[in-house]
Amino acid sequence: MKFKKKYKRFHDFEKKVVDQYVDVYANKAVRKLGYRRANWLPLVQVLITIMCILNVFACIARPDFLTGLVCVLAIFYLSDNEEINRDKFRLLPLL
Repeated sequence: MKFKKKYKRFHDFEKKVVDQYVDVYANKAVRKLGYRRANWLPLVQVLITIMCILNVFACIARPDFLTGLVCVLAIFYLSDNEEINRDKFRLLPLL
């Protein structure tokens, strides 16, 4: 089943919060910087790269290979932009 059909109330609440609050404030902040709209893909790619670098340093002290795996999968996932949509994009931070 699709996520929207299976968890309709959760999906509606999440869409309402993101559409009314997160997108509005993010677009206001981006307009102050001189852009028209927020471009989330490059921002998420930079944040995932930073997380991957920090994870490499953290693995020296304590082995944690699951986070590294998630970083690599996220990079592969975001590299294929043709099939990415808003719902799939939002599932990435949950990993």
